[in-house]
Amino acid sequence: MRIGIAIPCFNKHISQLLTLLKTIEAQTRLPDAVSISCSSTKAIEFPELKGYSFPIQLSLFEGRKNTAENRNLAFKRFADMDAISFFDADDLMHPQRLEFIELALNKGADIVLHNYTLNEVKQFELYETANIIYDQLAKAPSGCAILKIQTDAPIHHSQVTVRRPVLNRVQFNEERSYERREDSIFCGQVLSLPDIRNAYISEQLSYYKESHSLVAV
Repeated sequence: MRIGIAIPCFNKHISQLLTLLKTIEAQTRLPDAVSISCSSTKAIEFPELKGYSFPIQLSLFEGRKNTAENRNLAFKRFADMDAISFFDADDLMHPQRLEFIELALNKGADIVLHNYTLNEVKQFELYETANIIYDQLAKAPSGCAILKIQTDAPIHHSQVTVRRPVLNRVQFNEERSYERREDSIFCGQVLSLPDIRNAYISEQLSYYKESHSLVAV
């Protein structure tokens, strides 16, 4: 199983991206590659990325792109990955995130979503086991994903993982009218596809730092 991480970014999140990369380096299961699409950024503004235990593919764009465009550009660099895991540049990754996601993928899941925390994390604590719920995700009337057995379960739509072939059928909608909700709409569309298996991981596998600057990228 080859898993790539696709990261949308823009110039104001570069310093936070470097912190995220440290949490990726600390993964108990390292990614096979990382692809970053960073907009509103000149090459001279971006630091050299060296010394990581995984290859990094970097796409820089001086012009404005929204988050959906950056997500689509990032994953398209991955032709040989079995699964793509999306993650925002300004959030932090729990060290067991990819390990637990791979467990779900190996059980046949086509899309994997997980819990998260909004509380500031100084240091992540490791979990003894993963609580993975299979085939209980569905598209809500609003278009996002919900867990049928617990409809108020926290779900981080922008940190979705899907098998690579899924992205041949559904991609993030780049229209301006979808900004700030393109991730939840994407997850709902994937869950609406026929013959799609899904998984939800109950453990908090990320620290989500709320941002109000993602549209103007």
